[in-house]
Amino acid sequence: MKNRMFWSHPDRQVTRQWVIDAGFAVMMSEVRELGGEEQYWVMARKST
Repeated sequence: MKNRMFWSHPDRQVTRQWVIDAGFAVMMSEVRELGGEEQYWVMARKST
């Protein structure tokens, strides 16, 4: 059975700000293509 799936998420800037607001320092953020789809990746560490 094939069903369409829809995803809802904030844009990259909002996602990055949420990470910062949660007390993390963003070390890397980029868009990667995986399986023909673009995914936003963030690598962060807890701020001291």
